[in-house]
Amino acid sequence: PLPAAECSSPFCAAGTSRWIVRHLPTGRVYRDPSLVVVGVPIGHSGHVTRRLRGAFGSSAGLLTSITLLLQDPQCMLLLARCCVLPQVTHFLRTCLPMDVWPLCAPFDGAMLRLLERAAHLRAPLPPDAAAVVLKGSLVQLPLRHGGFGFTPTATVCPAAFMAGSLFALDALCAVDRRWQEAVQAFMAGVTAPA
Repeated sequence: PLPAAECSSPFCAAGTSRWIVRHLPTGRVYRDPSLVVVGVPIGHSGHVTRRLRGAFGSSAGLLTSITLLLQDPQCMLLLARCCVLPQVTHFLRTCLPMDVWPLCAPFDGAMLRLLERAAHLRAPLPPDAAAVVLKGSLVQLPLRHGGFGFTPTATVCPAAFMAGSLFALDALCAVDRRWQEAVQAFMAGVTAPA
């Protein structure tokens, strides 16, 4: 197989900001070199941003719908945990934090509104007490201790990406010894921030 540099040649079209890729062996030109692989947008930054904004927006919209339509706190929490959060955590693990982090705040806001509503339905609270409880430890307290077990996505965004990357690299290192050598060489030069 040819190295990637010999297979394609990206260039910016004259007079535009659009990137074009020419497949060198065939000479075929691709005007929009972006795609979605296993649900993850890959390609130029505009494509990635559009896809992520749409996914996070639809997830926040689902949380808002669940919050407004349901009256059962257990159903609300189960739908959020099983149907909405998996897509968001998939993006946290597989997309660059610089692409995902700006989208976390609106999603976290929708999730906190859902948790506030669920807490109020479970045990009605005065408005000021609900805000204090949710800003406190109840949100992040594990489920087994009576909390909601939610950590804001903005907080875990970089760590989730690093964990997903390391998991993928571990699998690649098991397939090919050259990956393992490259990872070891890279990690030798990495230092943890103080």
